[in-house]
Amino acid sequence: MPNFAQTLGRNSVNRKIDILITDWGLSNRNFQNILSELNNAEVLNIQDAFREEMSSKSDLAKHLNSFISQGLLLPTSEIEKVLSKWINVTSGNFILSNYPRTLEQYTSLLQFIKSENITLNKIWHFKIKDSMEFKNACFQTEKMTYKHEKYGKEVEENWVQRVNQSEQLIKQLKEVSAPDFWKTIEHQYLPDMKETELRTIVENCA
Repeated sequence: MPNFAQTLGRNSVNRKIDILITDWGLSNRNFQNILSELNNAEVLNIQDAFREEMSSKSDLAKHLNSFISQGLLLPTSEIEKVLSKWINVTSGNFILSNYPRTLEQYTSLLQFIKSENITLNKIWHFKIKDSMEFKNACFQTEKMTYKHEKYGKEVEENWVQRVNQSEQLIKQLKEVSAPDFWKTIEHQYLPDMKETELRTIVENCA
């Protein structure tokens, strides 16, 4: 298995990478599909890539499972093996979704991009205008109502913690990257917002 840097080196000619980041609680799915069409780029959703790899029962899957079976978090170097395998079979631009999730992962990714002459196009940050309004709307759903009734304040405390972690990560990423790369799209959360409405928001801000 070639390492991530070697793989990028083979496929890096004129390639562009867009990174998709959303506020905690927002789904990446609709946003990544919209960006994919607007930028004529494939989507690399790390969750999907990981699930596909694990279901393949490959040697890499067995290796990754050795960490998971012990309850260990996957090191950045191991996650990059999944990324490298996906990138190795593609040649165009792509949207990187659900990754990175830590500053370490981000800085590692930037190092590979820089050393292999990959162009970082944009970092898309989809941000909710009113986080409290968003929280209240989410807690009115049947799923969250059930959790709240069962676990009480623990659910709210966990929500706040995850929101704070998300905000802290974005702050850290901005501190180590040029502001020109960032494209923040702030919008009001609507529970029944359709993809066509989201597309209009993105197109107007892109």
